[in-house]
Amino acid sequence: MTINYSKLPEHIRSGAQLYIERGILPETFLQAIIQNDLTESFALMPDKINMNDLFNIVNFFYNEAPFACWGSKERMKKWIKIGGLAGRPKPVKKIGTLIIYPE
Repeated sequence: MTINYSKLPEHIRSGAQLYIERGILPETFLQAIIQNDLTESFALMPDKINMNDLFNIVNFFYNEAPFACWGSKERMKKWIKIGGLAGRPKPVKKIGTLIIYPE
């Protein structure tokens, strides 16, 4: 799957890419968009974002991002839990509460 991140405004590309590829929680504005919360996205919209940018961001998630990673808070939580496209590595060893992952 090839995702065209260049469709996003430059200042949010890395956050969207880290979220999609590794399941890393993005900043709150992007979270609102991922959760399909239009009201919250307007409330949190940074000064750098205009209505055209907002359309392009939503369009990006609709047309480029995996369907399982956006659309609701539950989907976002599950996406983070599984580690995005890369997935979470399997632990190599567990010592008490310490979990050791491969490098």
